[in-house]
Amino acid sequence: MQILFDDITYSTSKEYGILNKNTLFRTQLMNLVINLHQNYEGNYAKKLEQFYFESKLRTDSFNKLKNRKWEIKCKGIKELAEMNVSNAFDVLVKISKSNNRILTITALNACVKLNGTNGIIHLIKHRYRFDNWTQLNIIDAIKQGNIEDTSGIELLLTSQNLSVVSLGLKIIQTLQLSQNTTFVQQLISNTASDSIRNEAYHVIKALTTHSKSEK
Repeated sequence: MQILFDDITYSTSKEYGILNKNTLFRTQLMNLVINLHQNYEGNYAKKLEQFYFESKLRTDSFNKLKNRKWEIKCKGIKELAEMNVSNAFDVLVKISKSNNRILTITALNACVKLNGTNGIIHLIKHRYRFDNWTQLNIIDAIKQGNIEDTSGIELLLTSQNLSVVSLGLKIIQTLQLSQNTTFVQQLISNTASDSIRNEAYHVIKALTTHSKSEK
């Protein structure tokens, strides 16, 4: 609390130095820092991020990514994303390639939080199929992120993975990205998949209806 609201820093906090090596204390401290960061913005959030770095709590989060248990990995991913650790992005991309769908969703949600829609462009080369539940979770992460720059979403339509193409179509429809209509039309002309073609037709219809309603 003193670090958050006063000018005391991590390096001058003697109390923290004494408790630093206590595992239970560090676990409780991590939970406190994450919870506070979820509720504060601006300079207070920056102070918490700085403390997270200086106290090496960030290292604790990275170490969780190496754990064999997926639920612990997920916890580490959420911590890094919450604290805006941008240099975790490449590691999270690798984790998102897991065949564990909960781990994949958690990693992709973190990628979106850290890097907007650029956080999912790498899915063009994703090997595994995304079911509807996974797709909806990814779309929800994009909506929650209030992302303004959606450039590059159309690249998902070029994937050889049809579930990724379907995800791209759903994002375009959900966010009403009418500027991507041309890309959807090209997909209709080029795809060999009837299901993708039908979904693309549905997206075109939805975009057209939306455009007319705005006039």
